[in-house]
Amino acid sequence: MLTHHHSQQAGYLTCKRAKAKGLLTTLHLCWLKYAVMRMIAFRLWWLLLLRIFGEGDVRIFNFMKGPLDMGLEYKIFCLLSLVVLFPRLCSSQDPFICSRATYYGSPDCLGTPRGACGYSEFGKTINRGDVGAVSRLYRNGTGCGACYQVRCTHVQLCTDNGVTIVATDYGEGDHTDFILSPSAFVKLARPNMASELVAYGVVDIEYRRVPCQYPGNNFMFKIHEHSRFPNYLALIILYQSGQRDVVAVELWQEDCQEWRGMRRAFGAVWDMPDPPKGLINIRFQVSGVDGETWILLSNIIPGDWKTGAAYDSAIQLS
Repeated sequence: MLTHHHSQQAGYLTCKRAKAKGLLTTLHLCWLKYAVMRMIAFRLWWLLLLRIFGEGDVRIFNFMKGPLDMGLEYKIFCLLSLVVLFPRLCSSQDPFICSRATYYGSPDCLGTPRGACGYSEFGKTINRGDVGAVSRLYRNGTGCGACYQVRCTHVQLCTDNGVTIVATDYGEGDHTDFILSPSAFVKLARPNMASELVAYGVVDIEYRRVPCQYPGNNFMFKIHEHSRFPNYLALIILYQSGQRDVVAVELWQEDCQEWRGMRRAFGAVWDMPDPPKGLINIRFQVSGVDGETWILLSNIIPGDWKTGAAYDSAIQLS
């Protein structure tokens, strides 16, 4: 678990330039962007209405006075569709959330193998080392493995797209939602601007959750190193692609003919004392914007399972 980063350059996050911006500036930027987006959306909606009705067509305002022709009925149908669908289209876009980010020290600029999610060495190199520790987004471990697009708001120093990171640890900073690996933090910067950005120590950012992408890798789980055959089974979730959370894991108990729930030990690690004997069926409950569903993997864990063994589900979460 990270409680602060270890870079002397960031220190106690007292950089005067960062302090000058402050939380008030962050809120102003968010409000300004919201206002601009609303203005653009209204303009586009108005242009679309003109396209449908024509600039001189005002019959819609007194259509109750006489019978409607088919052309006007079609236009009214389009208008009502816009009224109903336009708010949905706007709200379906994942908005950016304003916050702040810093970074932690690392000799190789990658992630830490001792993160609270329990990924060990996998947490160091996943996503090419572009990872981060989160606080509010940790959600008692449910947030482990989630991906976020993070971009800083300093126009002169930062790129438009920022960086996509994977949450692999828990960490608290100075009013920050992210403590990034050095590899991820410098990717916020424009070319040749990384050193200036690092000098800030902490920066204002925007972030939003995005689907994780692991080309060539399916959803997997691995027998955790703390497991002890045959009396204690622990496993860790790997390559959690898409934009879903694993909220439950269950093993099939053949002699009782029932599913037994595993416990979230910590982070992305699930465990069970006295696990079922023989071939084991396992199922994962995943949740997303479209609700919850179960992923069933039959006879995937052998009766003589071993610590460190990884099992491929042959499934890509979306």
